[in-house]
Amino acid sequence: MEMRSILLYSCFFLGAFTSFGQKKVKYKDLIVLLNAKQYDQAEPFLKRYLKDNDDSPSAYLFMGVIFQEKAAAEDVLKQTELIIQHSDSAIANYDIAYKTIDEREVRKNDEYYEAYNRRNVRTGDFGVNLSDVKLDLEKRLKNLKDRKENVKNLKEYYTSIEVLYNRSIQKFQEMKGSLTENKFYLLSDNKTEDRLNKFVLLCDSVTTAFDNYKSTSKLVGKTGYNHALTFIPIKSFEKDGTTNTDFTKDELKLWDFKAWANNALEILENDIEPMRAELIKTDDLLNKLGEKIKKDSVSVLNRLDDAVSKILVARLKKFDEDPLPIAIFNLKMCELTYGSLLIKNKPLKDTTDVNLKMTLVKTELSSIKKLDSLTQKFKQRDLEIDALSYPDFVAAKAPSLLACCA
Repeated sequence: MEMRSILLYSCFFLGAFTSFGQKKVKYKDLIVLLNAKQYDQAEPFLKRYLKDNDDSPSAYLFMGVIFQEKAAAEDVLKQTELIIQHSDSAIANYDIAYKTIDEREVRKNDEYYEAYNRRNVRTGDFGVNLSDVKLDLEKRLKNLKDRKENVKNLKEYYTSIEVLYNRSIQKFQEMKGSLTENKFYLLSDNKTEDRLNKFVLLCDSVTTAFDNYKSTSKLVGKTGYNHALTFIPIKSFEKDGTTNTDFTKDELKLWDFKAWANNALEILENDIEPMRAELIKTDDLLNKLGEKIKKDSVSVLNRLDDAVSKILVARLKKFDEDPLPIAIFNLKMCELTYGSLLIKNKPLKDTTDVNLKMTLVKTELSSIKKLDSLTQKFKQRDLEIDALSYPDFVAAKAPSLLACCA
């Protein structure tokens, strides 16, 4: 039947049922719309027909087709539940059709199965073969069940991407709190490293969920979406990593938390931990030099130039402009210098050379003034606050710190 004839018949058919709302639906009239795939127009009448006639395999088959078409047209992410409902309805109708269509049904009502009308290879005659109908229903049932599960998984993966990413933002905020990036590193401990490693795993779970989403998307087929991840580097520790992404768009812009976390772990391993060990080692060296002055009464001036590594000072000042350990080291260095000068100058003080004596006194006064200035400056520090940034150093050097404060 040509399309023009179908349209004219559709108008007549619909007009008849509009005028006579209670008129019984005749399947031989309805089949014209169904074979022409005018499913939107046919659906309400087909439902009414099945309500009154539950013994029509063809009607169940077409009802399955209608629900399958609906499921295929619906949005896989926004209408997931509707897709599942319509898929289940299609499966239920197909199942009834599969169980009730037989040879007698096909021979008696071959016009109802026009879509399966094929030329017989042996006879050359056109006709409907039951095996073709059954095979098609088997494929439809399998495809529907597979697609329903894939759509469910697709939505779960996509939802998990958003949930896991939002959790990443939350964890990042919890880790940094109100700290600056430098304070974050200075206050870090074993728990910080553990949190960062777990944070990396959380970030990995986001990309894993996305990979699963993309692979499942291929199984579903055309979804209407073409999502891709774009990672934005965290340049400002204080400002970045706070805003969410728009999950309605194809380009998902995510903060690159994993790169930041891995970089933070490298800084802890390569900078912070060696620096902490070096600080304790340097303090031990200065304390030993002080003991040498007291016990052996010898000058250590020749050993002071290399006592505090310039590299250590530069590395520490990358994280703290006025670090407590350096202030302590400067104070101890000044004490060692003054003590060494007293020992070095002691044999020369019996000289009759007045100028030499004045030079020695001036040198010692200059050293003691510098020591007094550093001591006063040190006492003005808020040691409780300073100590928070150097927990390992303070814990290992508590007696030494008490001596500096005395």
